[in-house]
Amino acid sequence: MHDNKTFYKNKNGEIIIQLDEEGNIDSYTQTMLENIQEIKEQDIFSAKQALLILYNKQYIQSGSEITDVNLGYYTLVPALSSQLLVPTWRFEINGEENLFVNAVEGSVFQGTEEDNERLEVRDPNVVP
Repeated sequence: MHDNKTFYKNKNGEIIIQLDEEGNIDSYTQTMLENIQEIKEQDIFSAKQALLILYNKQYIQSGSEITDVNLGYYTLVPALSSQLLVPTWRFEINGEENLFVNAVEGSVFQGTEEDNERLEVRDPNVVP
């Protein structure tokens, strides 16, 4: 976390917990991001605007339930020595699927095993 916002799917800032057969924590490994620097402040899409992007592009269907919404950071450019993280809305759909919307440019990522799978890049000049 940074500034009370979660890092989504970031291998350099995660905790992996190993459970025993009874479900108790057996061990854990942790990686940690250090020397976090904010490049600049910029306007971001609201949660409502990000939700409209998902709906208009048919990533969520009518009748779907948004079970959780959070603003965090997603890795835009991974690198060995540094990373570029972008403010990102996470929408949990029907308590199962996670969809991520880049809050600056409106790109959509899906929370699957294929980390950082970019589903679509939308025109940054078009606001929902």
